[in-house]
Amino acid sequence: MIKMLILGVWASLMSLGAAFGVMTWQNAKPQEDVAPPPPAATLLRTRTISVPMLLEGQVRGYVVSRFEFTADTAKLSSSGATPESLVADEAFKLIYSRSATDVQIAKKHDLQALTKSIGDGVNQRIGSALIKDVLIESWSYLSKEDLEKLNAK
Repeated sequence: MIKMLILGVWASLMSLGAAFGVMTWQNAKPQEDVAPPPPAATLLRTRTISVPMLLEGQVRGYVVSRFEFTADTAKLSSSGATPESLVADEAFKLIYSRSATDVQIAKKHDLQALTKSIGDGVNQRIGSALIKDVLIESWSYLSKEDLEKLNAK
Protein backbone atom coordinates (compact mmCIF):
# COMPACT_ATOMS: atom_id res chain seq x y z
CA MET A 1 0.00 0.00 0.00
CA ILE A 2 2.85 2.39 0.83
CA LYS A 3 4.44 1.62 -2.53
CA MET A 4 1.24 2.67 -4.29
CA LEU A 5 1.10 5.90 -2.32
CA ILE A 6 4.74 6.74 -3.09
CA LEU A 7 4.16 5.90 -6.77
CA GLY A 8 1.12 8.24 -6.88
CA VAL A 9 3.04 11.12 -5.25
CA TRP A 10 5.99 10.53 -7.61
CA ALA A 11 3.69 10.56 -10.72
CA SER A 12 1.99 13.75 -9.54
CA LEU A 13 5.35 15.50 -8.96
CA MET A 14 6.59 14.40 -12.40
CA SER A 15 3.42 15.71 -14.08
CA LEU A 16 3.64 19.05 -12.29
CA GLY A 17 7.35 19.35 -13.12
CA ALA A 18 6.75 18.57 -16.78
CA ALA A 19 3.93 21.13 -17.00
CA PHE A 20 6.08 23.77 -15.28
CA GLY A 21 8.99 22.99 -17.62
CA VAL A 22 6.83 23.31 -20.76
CA MET A 23 5.34 26.62 -19.57
CA THR A 24 8.80 28.01 -18.78
CA TRP A 25 10.12 26.88 -22.16
CA GLN A 26 7.16 28.44 -24.04
CA ASN A 27 7.53 31.79 -22.24
CA ALA A 28 11.27 31.85 -22.95
CA LYS A 29 10.63 31.96 -26.73
CA PRO A 30 10.74 35.50 -28.13
CA GLN A 31 7.25 36.75 -28.91
CA GLU A 32 6.85 37.67 -32.55
CA ASP A 33 5.01 40.93 -33.05
CA VAL A 34 2.79 40.04 -35.93
CA ALA A 35 1.23 43.19 -37.33
CA PRO A 36 -1.85 42.61 -39.43
CA PRO A 37 -1.16 43.17 -43.10
CA PRO A 38 -2.42 46.49 -44.45
CA PRO A 39 -5.64 46.24 -46.43
CA ALA A 40 -5.18 45.78 -50.15
CA ALA A 41 -7.92 48.28 -50.94
CA THR A 42 -9.32 51.34 -49.19
CA LEU A 43 -12.96 52.39 -49.45
CA LEU A 44 -13.32 56.10 -50.25
CA ARG A 45 -16.32 58.33 -50.95
CA THR A 46 -16.84 61.31 -53.23
CA ARG A 47 -18.72 64.43 -52.27
CA THR A 48 -22.28 64.75 -53.56
CA ILE A 49 -22.30 66.05 -57.12
CA SER A 50 -25.21 67.63 -58.94
CA VAL A 51 -25.12 67.50 -62.70
CA PRO A 52 -27.41 69.78 -64.70
CA MET A 53 -29.44 68.16 -67.47
CA LEU A 54 -29.78 70.49 -70.43
CA LEU A 55 -32.41 70.19 -73.12
CA GLU A 56 -32.67 72.77 -75.90
CA GLY A 57 -30.33 75.08 -74.03
CA GLN A 58 -32.32 75.10 -70.79
CA VAL A 59 -31.79 73.29 -67.52
CA ARG A 60 -34.51 70.65 -67.13
CA GLY A 61 -33.28 69.18 -63.85
CA TYR A 62 -30.31 67.79 -61.98
CA VAL A 63 -28.91 64.34 -61.41
CA VAL A 64 -27.70 64.29 -57.81
CA SER A 65 -25.32 61.44 -57.05
CA ARG A 66 -22.60 60.24 -54.74
CA PHE A 67 -20.11 57.46 -55.36
CA GLU A 68 -18.00 55.10 -53.27
CA PHE A 69 -14.97 53.41 -54.69
CA THR A 70 -12.15 51.12 -53.70
CA ALA A 71 -8.60 52.25 -54.34
CA ASP A 72 -5.36 50.28 -54.21
CA THR A 73 -3.80 51.21 -50.87
CA ALA A 74 -0.22 50.87 -52.12
CA LYS A 75 -0.80 53.27 -55.02
CA LEU A 76 -2.99 55.69 -53.07
CA SER A 77 -0.16 57.79 -51.63
CA SER A 78 1.72 58.02 -54.92
CA SER A 79 -1.09 59.66 -56.90
CA GLY A 80 -0.82 63.42 -57.30
CA ALA A 81 -4.47 64.48 -57.16
CA THR A 82 -6.94 63.19 -54.64
CA PRO A 83 -8.78 60.16 -56.01
CA GLU A 84 -12.08 61.50 -54.65
CA SER A 85 -11.80 64.56 -56.89
CA LEU A 86 -10.79 62.50 -59.91
CA VAL A 87 -13.75 60.13 -59.52
CA ALA A 88 -16.19 63.01 -58.98
CA ASP A 89 -14.84 64.83 -62.05
CA GLU A 90 -15.00 61.74 -64.23
CA ALA A 91 -18.55 60.97 -63.03
CA PHE A 92 -19.68 64.54 -63.70
CA LYS A 93 -18.30 64.44 -67.25
CA LEU A 94 -19.92 61.10 -68.05
CA ILE A 95 -23.32 62.00 -66.60
CA TYR A 96 -23.28 65.46 -68.22
CA SER A 97 -22.50 63.96 -71.61
CA ARG A 98 -25.67 61.87 -71.40
CA SER A 99 -28.75 63.28 -73.02
CA ALA A 100 -31.31 65.08 -70.86
CA THR A 101 -34.04 63.51 -72.97
CA ASP A 102 -32.99 60.11 -71.59
CA VAL A 103 -33.71 61.37 -68.09
CA GLN A 104 -36.88 63.15 -69.08
CA ILE A 105 -38.43 60.09 -70.68
CA ALA A 106 -37.09 57.90 -67.85
CA LYS A 107 -34.90 55.83 -70.12
CA LYS A 108 -32.91 53.32 -68.13
CA HIS A 109 -29.20 53.94 -67.99
CA ASP A 110 -26.69 51.14 -67.93
CA LEU A 111 -25.32 51.92 -64.47
CA GLN A 112 -22.91 48.98 -64.61
CA ALA A 113 -21.30 50.50 -67.71
CA LEU A 114 -21.30 53.95 -66.09
CA THR A 115 -19.42 52.82 -62.98
CA LYS A 116 -16.96 50.80 -65.08
CA SER A 117 -16.38 53.82 -67.33
CA ILE A 118 -15.72 56.04 -64.30
CA GLY A 119 -13.09 53.65 -62.91
CA ASP A 120 -11.47 53.07 -66.30
CA GLY A 121 -11.42 56.80 -67.06
CA VAL A 122 -9.70 57.68 -63.78
CA ASN A 123 -7.17 54.88 -64.17
CA GLN A 124 -6.40 56.01 -67.71
CA ARG A 125 -5.95 59.64 -66.60
CA ILE A 126 -3.43 58.79 -63.89
CA GLY A 127 -1.75 55.98 -65.85
CA SER A 128 -2.16 53.40 -63.10
CA ALA A 129 -4.75 50.88 -61.93
CA LEU A 130 -5.56 52.84 -58.77
CA ILE A 131 -9.37 52.47 -58.83
CA LYS A 132 -10.57 48.91 -58.43
CA ASP A 133 -14.35 49.24 -58.21
CA VAL A 134 -16.87 52.10 -58.27
CA LEU A 135 -20.18 51.86 -56.43
CA ILE A 136 -23.20 54.15 -56.56
CA GLU A 137 -24.07 55.29 -53.05
CA SER A 138 -26.96 57.52 -54.09
CA TRP A 139 -28.56 58.57 -57.35
CA SER A 140 -31.60 60.75 -57.84
CA TYR A 141 -33.07 63.08 -60.41
CA LEU A 142 -34.68 66.35 -59.44
CA SER A 143 -36.62 68.16 -62.12
CA LYS A 144 -36.66 71.94 -62.31
CA GLU A 145 -40.26 71.92 -61.04
CA ASP A 146 -39.26 69.77 -58.02
CA LEU A 147 -36.51 72.21 -57.14
CA GLU A 148 -38.90 75.16 -57.41
CA LYS A 149 -41.35 73.38 -55.07
CA LEU A 150 -38.57 72.68 -52.58
CA ASN A 151 -37.35 76.27 -52.69
CA ALA A 152 -40.89 77.63 -52.23
CA LYS A 153 -41.27 75.90 -48.86
